[in-house]
Amino acid sequence: MAGLSGGCTECLTRDPLRSLESVAAECAPLRAPAPARAHEPAYVYGGSYGIGILTSAEVLEHDFLRFESEQIARGALYARVRSADSIGELQVFCTHLTANTHALVHPARRGSWRAEHARQVSELAAWIASKAGASAPVLLLGDLNTGPALPDAGIGGRATEQYAVFLRAGFINPYIAAGAAECSFCSANTLNGAAGRGGSLIDHVLLRGALRVLTVERVLDEKIDLVVDGRRIQSHLSDHHGLAVVLSRAQTAAQRPPDTPRSL
Repeated sequence: MAGLSGGCTECLTRDPLRSLESVAAECAPLRAPAPARAHEPAYVYGGSYGIGILTSAEVLEHDFLRFESEQIARGALYARVRSADSIGELQVFCTHLTANTHALVHPARRGSWRAEHARQVSELAAWIASKAGASAPVLLLGDLNTGPALPDAGIGGRATEQYAVFLRAGFINPYIAAGAAECSFCSANTLNGAAGRGGSLIDHVLLRGALRVLTVERVLDEKIDLVVDGRRIQSHLSDHHGLAVVLSRAQTAAQRPPDTPRSL
């Protein structure tokens, strides 16, 4: 596919649910490089962003930021919510950023997947700062397509310089801090070929502000049995695994009870 023209690649990815006959009829004429023209991205699955925030908390405010992207529509959701428990008010952001797709040529002239991802990280960081300020408790959720290298855990780095942008903005990664991190996008996953070990950690729950982590774990990593053409196989639920974090509001010094005197 790396040898296809940008127009042909756009055509192939516009609607993955078409029949092969439709694909051939619409896309085969575009195999040769097209003459220079104004570029208009074509998005898969009708331009669905594939992200959402589900909450039982009261939503006080919400917004959406659209990123410039190719082939897959990218954006970020924002919700300021107030829970009925001790956490109180939270600024929540959810996104799925562009992946560095080595096998596909970036359709835009002089564009690249890495540059597209870096631009989205910069815009997202600025948006978070404008919405949440410097001190409000913040959750950043989603497949960020960036993560650190953790060699001892068999985790390879992915766009590590962009992951560092969030750390410099004051975010912490409770899953890594817990000391037993595993990959979320794994080579051993049956939907990723089930070949090799290790992988990358690109799906995150990042925290900032006065929040305390009660528990954190990788979830949705089990296999299920399927019957395909009369043959029983095992499959993971998704090509990515999820994370579950239970939080509470961190106590300030003024809220903590005084130390209990010790007997001497």
